[in-house]
Formats: sequence, C-alpha cells, structure tokens
Amino acid sequence: MIQTNSLVQVGRRTLVRYPRPRRLGSLFIPQRRSYLLIMPMILLSASLICFATGSDFSMILGALTLTGVSAYLLFDLLGRRAPLRVSLVLAITLGLAYGLGTVNTWYTLPRGDATLGEFLHKDTEDLAHAMAFILMSIASLVGLGELFETPIFGEDFELRFNNRSVLFLTLGTAVLGASFLHGSTGFMGAATEEGAEAGRLGYLASLSEWLSGSLLALAVCMSLNIRGRFLKLYTRALSILLFIMVFPLGRRIMIFAVVLSLLALRLGRYKIPYSPLKKIVLLGLLGGGVYFATIGFFYLRVAGYGLARPTLAQRVSAAIQLAHDKSYADIKEDFSKNVQTRTFLLGFIGDLVGFTSAEPGAHGTDISGQLQLAIPSLLYPEKNLNFSEENLANELFGAHYLDEANSIYSTGAVDFGFWGILFYPLAAVIMVRAFFEFIGEAMPLFASSFVIIASLSVILEPETAADSYFLLIRSGILFGSVVWAVMSLPEFRIKNVGL
Repeated sequence: MIQTNSLVQVGRRTLVRYPRPRRLGSLFIPQRRSYLLIMPMILLSASLICFATGSDFSMILGALTLTGVSAYLLFDLLGRRAPLRVSLVLAITLGLAYGLGTVNTWYTLPRGDATLGEFLHKDTEDLAHAMAFILMSIASLVGLGELFETPIFGEDFELRFNNRSVLFLTLGTAVLGASFLHGSTGFMGAATEEGAEAGRLGYLASLSEWLSGSLLALAVCMSLNIRGRFLKLYTRALSILLFIMVFPLGRRIMIFAVVLSLLALRLGRYKIPYSPLKKIVLLGLLGGGVYFATIGFFYLRVAGYGLARPTLAQRVSAAIQLAHDKSYADIKEDFSKNVQTRTFLLGFIGDLVGFTSAEPGAHGTDISGQLQLAIPSLLYPEKNLNFSEENLANELFGAHYLDEANSIYSTGAVDFGFWGILFYPLAAVIMVRAFFEFIGEAMPLFASSFVIIASLSVILEPETAADSYFLLIRSGILFGSVVWAVMSLPEFRIKNVGL
C-alpha cells in the first residue's frame, strides 16, 4: 500500500481512505461519474418528458428508462461488486418495482386500443406525473447517494467465519424449523396470533421472519468462505435446507433471499471468478432458476384453493397431483394472468398524485401513525393498532381503498404529494444508514454484519409501508442482541477429518 494524501494504491486499483478507521472497512472506490451525472441525467430527462406530455406513451417510455437504469445498477451491484449503499439498494428496489412492474402490466394485459390508464380506470396524466416524480426520486437516490453516502462495507472489509458462526447458523436453522413445526410460520410466511393478541406476530414468528432470508444469505457466504472441507459441506447442506424453508414463504421473499445471498458474498474474500459476459450469463441462469421456482410456488398456491386451511404437507401433496392433472403451459398461462395487474404498483401512486394536486395532503399524519405502530406495546399500550394508510387516504380524499400497494412513495404522497415522494426515500436512507453506522461500532463484527444483511432484506421489499423502516431498527437492536449473545458462547472445535 502506498498512501498519497487520501488515496491508496492497492495493486492496480486506486482507493480512497476514509478520514478515520472504521470497523466495517476504511478503503473505498472513488466516486464515479456515471453515478454522479450520467444516470441521474438520463432519469431526469425521462422525468421531464413524462411531466411535460402527461401521456400514456411518455409513462411507458419513463418506465422502460427506469427499468433499464435499474437493471444496469443491479448488475453493477451484484456482478461487478459496486460499493454497497442503502441509497443504491433502495433505488434498484423501487426502480424495478415501479419501472418493470409497469412495463409488465402494459405488455401482458390485453386491452385493445385503450391506454393502460383507461383500461384500469386511472387518470393517464396522473399516472405519467407519478412516473415523472418517481424518476426524479430515483435520480436523487443515485446521484446524492454516490455523492454523500459512505459505502456500508469498505473494500478492505472481510468477515472471518469460525465455529461460533457455524453454531449460530445451526441454531438459526433450528429456530426456523421449530417455527414451521409450531405453526408460527407456514405457507406465505409468519402467522399472526389469535385471541387477545390477534393481528400481532408472536416472538417466534417475528424472529423467524427476521431470520429467514438473511440466514440463507449467511449460509451461502459461509459455504464459499469457511475453511475446512467438512464445514464447507455442512454449510452447503444447510444452504439447501434453508432454501427449501424459504421456498413456501412467498415468491417475493424467495427472490429477495437470492438477491440477498449475492449481496452477502461481499462479506467474505470469495469473488465470482468470471468475466463480465460470463457473469451476465450466470445471473441469467440464476434468474431462470428463480423463475421456475416461482412457478413451483404458484403450484403450491393454486393447489390449496380447494382445501380448508391446508397444512404445508397437504399443499405439497395437492401441488404434485396438480402437476399431473394440469399441463405446464396451462399453469404458466394462469401464472401470467395472476401477475398482469399485481405488478402495477404505479396505480395507487397515480391516484394519490391526482388527489394531492387538488387538495392538501395529510401533512405528516401518515408517517406519524406508522411510527407509533413501530413502538412496542409495552412502551406505548395506547397506540392505534387499526391505523392504516388506506383508511387515512379514504378519510382525506373520499376514496374507497381496502388493500393497496403501500410503499415509502405512497406514504410520502399521502402526506405531502410530490415533495413527500421526493424526500421520504432520502429521509429513510439517512435514518437507516445512521443505524448501520451505529451498530457497526457498537456491536461485534459478526453481529453487526448479520444485522445489516437482515435489515437490507427490508430495503429489498418495495411493497412495504414506511413503518417497516422503523421496525427494521427495532428488530435490529432486539434480535441483534440475540446474535451477539450466541456469538459470545464458548467456542467449540471441530477437527477437520478431511472428508
């Protein structure tokens, strides 16, 4: 290493040294012009066209632009190990959800000569303006994130795994298994409690929900980085077992768990040893595998329609029978119809943009209501458990929403319209990033790294209300302390038997 001012030469790479030592790494890739200028300008140009014309064509053009930029960012993050930032992950998540989701509905939904807005009974101009605001938001996340946000992990960061790590992975897998056996977790995820605690998740269900995708990511990373042939085989076996457990939890959870596993690879020294072209092919094959896995999940879902409160085992049995009775082409057609309109998250935002352009928004009532939901009942027993964004929108705007695609954008739109769409994601990034920096210094390295990976699983979920960002911090502190306690247990040793 040769240091020149704040620049450090590491092999052929020139890195920037952070002003002070960080436990999560202190060397970073210099800021890139493509992130600071080129991609934000592309997004802002598409935004201007959407806002100026307010047409169906400009909305689709904006969605295609957003999809292309987000796909590039995703490949750069997963395939070329771009610096990991909360702003970047959130930009990719929201960009693909609102960009690719809109393109999918536009492309697959038969509607004759009608525009997408006309067919879905939405105002076309409001939809185009909503797309314009989202493009502006993604541009600000990419550009300002590159300019101001320090990457979570430095290029010199490496997490070393030991037998305590294996113990934690084993115990975590056992907790997930126990949650399935107890009924706290089942098909489509965690089950809420009944009786006096109706609507709430139990402690076992909450812990299992927090662990599910992040444990798989940890297992994959450990299997590629841990020393010892026996431990490699053992962690790979746990990776397969954990994927089987994640499979029935939902299509989105399964997809997010796979993405999270690729993100978690940067915790260790292992790097995918392929050229960019081979990485594209590898990611394409992985995406194809995930697609067929989602088809398999759809079999499970459809198989349970004729059963009264079926168990997971009954669903599997019925799905196998369904595979014999119904062709793959028919199931694929049903699957395509199922996701035609479900991916159109833009519709709710378009409505809210139209409402708030004509009358005042909630002015913070939505975000404050979701904040109180994240406060533990032990500390705030009087909190309103019946609060919902849809009910607030109905009260303010005279709408009749029941269950919509909530996100950080919908919360911002209900409260402050355009300004909420622009600033709420930035505020979420600042809050989550400050939390990561805090636990990076306050907790042992393994515990803080795992909490960060588990928290990123929330950032990867686009269709989640703003209260999830507050719950992310609460769960990180609570369950991170459990990880800390497990990692403080006496270390056992497994002799490498050279299998």
